[in-house]
Amino acid sequence: MQVARVMSYPGYNAYKTYLALKNHFTTDDYDFFKYHGKMKVKEETFLKRRDKFFFEKIERRYKKELVPFFVSNLIKEDNAWSGSLATDQAEQTFNEWKKKTQSLSYVFREDMNKVRALMDHNDLQFDELFDCGNGQHPPIFKLLISEEISIESFVILDQVLSFSKRINRKLLDDYTWLVYYKKVVKYSSFIQVELKKYKMILKDIFV
Repeated sequence: MQVARVMSYPGYNAYKTYLALKNHFTTDDYDFFKYHGKMKVKEETFLKRRDKFFFEKIERRYKKELVPFFVSNLIKEDNAWSGSLATDQAEQTFNEWKKKTQSLSYVFREDMNKVRALMDHNDLQFDELFDCGNGQHPPIFKLLISEEISIESFVILDQVLSFSKRINRKLLDDYTWLVYYKKVVKYSSFIQVELKKYKMILKDIFV
């Protein structure tokens, strides 16, 4: 009687998780949650990879945190690869991401205060934050790409107000917007918050 082998090769699980998340963020036809993070990847294919030792290192270090580790780094750099992920910089990115996501309401409030300051300084109405007049980037997006506000705050604001689809209809030919829009849409599934709480923050700052 042949007993099925349960254990997989070191690094194989990290590789599968990485591949699933990279496909989630970079392709249109794969959704990490829809497919429960599953991808058909043969162990033989993994064993032929020259970078499999990087994935072994990553799996040893982040065995129970593979998904958040990869998400944090792929959000920062779409083309993050095994060698860059097995570095101290990748670990720093992950630690900063954890710190930020563990205090999302604080980060969101601080970012919205920056938005309010922009409005006051430029005498803008709230609706004008999302204005794409003459095909220009709206003020709220300029704050994101200049890293004045976090992508997490942008995602939550979009979850509350559903403004990104409206912007997307007006900036369909804008490469910079399309890159960020795809990232926002894909990342949104990983940002699960109590929207009522964030609506109250918005009301407190803007009303």
